[in-house]
Amino acid sequence: PQQINTQTQDNATVPAAHFIGEHFGGGIVFYIDGTGQHGMIADTADLISAVWYNGTYTITGVTDVIIGSGNANTKEIVSLQGKPGKYAALECWKSKRNGFTDWYLPSRDELSQIYQQRSIIPNLVLSNYYWSSSEIHDSSVFGWGVYFFSGVQYANPKNYIGNVRAIRSF
Repeated sequence: PQQINTQTQDNATVPAAHFIGEHFGGGIVFYIDGTGQHGMIADTADLISAVWYNGTYTITGVTDVIIGSGNANTKEIVSLQGKPGKYAALECWKSKRNGFTDWYLPSRDELSQIYQQRSIIPNLVLSNYYWSSSEIHDSSVFGWGVYFFSGVQYANPKNYIGNVRAIRSF
């Protein structure tokens, strides 16, 4: 069972704030919001190397790149691309790693946060490209990702084989 740290404040016990690098919720905390109570967790290993799409170039309209959009992006991609297949969003959506079933493919900006915290997240392939759940606006061919040897956000063709690291929110 996960132990929850607490602190006493005004004679009441309240959960202590989470912190970057904390082992929590099946992975490593790499982002926390201003309250310190919510954030995002990266899995401790890549799921797979895969393509972005399910074999057909289509415009999904899943263009949100901001922090907080990866989960909705992933659900929409899986809804539009289908559940049979082997592609980045579906592999995250299907993951049951470390006992959790709410993993998703990070948005472009969530993925950039992982890159910024790469020193605390185990097993990242720093010489490779990681896929995000963000599609290039009005493009059936390109999706966003991040090169982990430089941190550059880059559009690659959806048939490019990139690494896939699932995340979840708390």
